[in-house]
Amino acid sequence: MMNEIVYPWEIDHESEAFYKLRSMVSMYDFPDTVWMAPDNIKMINQVADMVRFCSRTRNWVLCFCSSPSYMREMYICFTATWVCSNDKRFCIADIDYLVSAFYGDEEKRDNLEHTDLLIIPYVDRSNMSVVKIKGFVLSMLQRRKVKRLATVYDIYTKKNISSVDDCVAVSKDMLDTLGEMALELFVGNKAKYVYISLPE
Repeated sequence: MMNEIVYPWEIDHESEAFYKLRSMVSMYDFPDTVWMAPDNIKMINQVADMVRFCSRTRNWVLCFCSSPSYMREMYICFTATWVCSNDKRFCIADIDYLVSAFYGDEEKRDNLEHTDLLIIPYVDRSNMSVVKIKGFVLSMLQRRKVKRLATVYDIYTKKNISSVDDCVAVSKDMLDTLGEMALELFVGNKAKYVYISLPE
């Protein structure tokens, strides 16, 4: 379990810790903005909550948001903070990444199954590749569940989410990209529903 939240933009650039973390962060294709705090406090609080959720045993998270672009920005801050706070790996696997793994990219397959934190951003159900990879992704998620590895799945919705029941309803509608069995992985006492509201 992590000890504290370490934001990349709060690290003293003259400290020894900075040089270690800079080396870790440079392994990923982060923009230079990771060393600068986001403009709004709300995103910083959301990042802190996500790091805490995924660092505990209840580490399977369904995120709901109406803005994929906002989620992309939040994920950059989230994963950089994850690396700085936990010294652990992560992988953001969009549809292209998943398809490449499906067709035999062994490095990507290994990342999907073994990385400490896996994030699957919003997947458009109309993408024809979803049908092909459904079984592959579901099997991979089941293996991650057994290993208790932190996993985040991103659901786009314009619906007003105000309760757990709303989350469950939207999940059933959207997770048919992977099938009903996938939904079962994201419920229960090892999972959490998170509604990412946008800044005012």
